[in-house]
Amino acid sequence: MLGASGVATNIVLSYGYGTELLGAFNQILSLYIVGAQLASGGSHLAVTRLVPLQGGDPVAQWSTVVAASVIALTLSILLVIAMVLGTPWVLAVFDSPLVALGLGPLTAAFALCGINKVLLGTLNATERHGAFALVQALRPLVVLVGVVIIWRAGLQGSSIFVLVPLAEIIVLAVSLLLVLPVPRQAGWRNAWRAQFDTVRRFSFRVFPGGLIAEANSRIDVLVLGALAPDRIVGIYSFASMYAEGLAQLPSVIRNTVNARMARLSADPRELWRALPGLMRFAYLFLVPVFLVGGAAFYVIVLWSLPPAEHQQALGVFAIVLACLVLAAGALPLDMLLPQLGFPGHLSVLRGVLFAVNLAGCILLYHWIGIYGVAISVGLTYIAFSIGTLLVSRRLVLSAAPSPE
Repeated sequence: MLGASGVATNIVLSYGYGTELLGAFNQILSLYIVGAQLASGGSHLAVTRLVPLQGGDPVAQWSTVVAASVIALTLSILLVIAMVLGTPWVLAVFDSPLVALGLGPLTAAFALCGINKVLLGTLNATERHGAFALVQALRPLVVLVGVVIIWRAGLQGSSIFVLVPLAEIIVLAVSLLLVLPVPRQAGWRNAWRAQFDTVRRFSFRVFPGGLIAEANSRIDVLVLGALAPDRIVGIYSFASMYAEGLAQLPSVIRNTVNARMARLSADPRELWRALPGLMRFAYLFLVPVFLVGGAAFYVIVLWSLPPAEHQQALGVFAIVLACLVLAAGALPLDMLLPQLGFPGHLSVLRGVLFAVNLAGCILLYHWIGIYGVAISVGLTYIAFSIGTLLVSRRLVLSAAPSPE
């Protein structure tokens, strides 16, 4: 749902307003995604982790949610202040009149996105799966419906930036209605202070990994925004977001085999021996789906973009798709290291690849333009898959007892 809404939004924007506005809007969304991590500071992950451990204590549960909310609100206020003071710097980096129009609405959205992430984490932690799925899908659906309404009403394209804070307001209202029924008892007003240090320590420990993961998913658009015109960013993001949607498909396989991998994780060597079969299954499922998705993208490009932009969009997509096909077998194993009991190694691997991808996007853009950024992103998919397997193999072999 999330990927489909994003792709549909890109299609409507490019068809109705052109790739220049699409590029500016995706730069604002990329800044939002990274900023949302700064606004929450990992507090939403603390709720997801700690609340289930307090299942028999409603006061402790609600106190954890309140403590996380205080952290998120504080960080959101600081982020808003930083955005207000740093707007001239952001304008100098992106040098785009359209992006400048979106910074005000983006700053307003930052005021709410931290608490929204905590509320969403609360729904997840209390196993209210239907409500969690509803809220998670709500933001992209609000943006998609809003873009369609603005386009069909003939309004100025710059109006779309208002949808970013509007979506946050709607998500906040719905989240509060769904979260407030969480059981509460007298005493939480004082008890949340006792939970504050625990929530703060956990939040700041997991924050770097979450920030790097989100930043790595948007670094290509942000680098292009700083180096290229909005139209080029729009062409690239039109192709890359569709490819990113295809890259989410391995999660279907991961969710299917998660239970089996969790059982096997008690014996890391046994889990390692099961990987070739899982990887063959992934290839057989994903490669045909990727190729069908590629054929569909060709038709979408012909319908959505002007002929002068076809070659660049198809070239970017072909590069990323080729890398996804090469890495297809290992893509569902992105959480293999935590399943083996080595979450810290995953954070290090992501950090290294983020730095390499950032440098690659900058250097390759100066060398071969938009295709260089696509190559850097595509190679990151391959490098992450290979790195995960190599590090996992080394850790499994080193942890195994030596034969006597």
